[in-house]
Amino acid sequence: MRKFLSCILFVYLLGCGGGGGSSDPVSPIDPTPEVTPTPHPVGPVNTAGLPNFGEVAPGLTRSGQPTAQGFYNLSQAGVNVILKLNMEQELGTPSVATVKKEFSGEVWYQPINFMAIDCNVASQIVDELEARLQEGQFINIQCTRGVDRTALIANLWEMRYGGKTHAQIHSEWGKYGTPEQAVQDCLAKY
Repeated sequence: MRKFLSCILFVYLLGCGGGGGSSDPVSPIDPTPEVTPTPHPVGPVNTAGLPNFGEVAPGLTRSGQPTAQGFYNLSQAGVNVILKLNMEQELGTPSVATVKKEFSGEVWYQPINFMAIDCNVASQIVDELEARLQEGQFINIQCTRGVDRTALIANLWEMRYGGKTHAQIHSEWGKYGTPEQAVQDCLAKY
């Protein structure tokens, strides 16, 4: 303990002029540590082929099922991961293999059964989503319409990591379409 206090006194004297330096007081500890922001691509996204497109946060976008042009536009904007939530057996939904041919980045396939939404699975997806964002990945969340499953994951992420309240999320639902009751019920749990 004595050695620790001696070190503190030494640092204080160096910073405050007692050790021959400047007479202006200087704090030995910077109370605001430097934070390096997670790098994300900058630039607008051409939304052609991206139904119901929107930015959730820097590095995180959402949409309905992209067309081939939409996948190209996402790649050009720097998106390197598609979080595909719609199931392959849904009518009109391209297979993961087809998406992998149309999109130059990673296809992260996490199908959510719309008829039986598991809130615990959604929560796990959101935690992994945050970890990937912290690694610097630029991700587009997508399902068929960009309304229900996309809203579940995007809104849960916003409440857990984006600092939004349930009331704020609820007030924004009209922007992309109001999600089905099962999604609303799941979000109400958090």
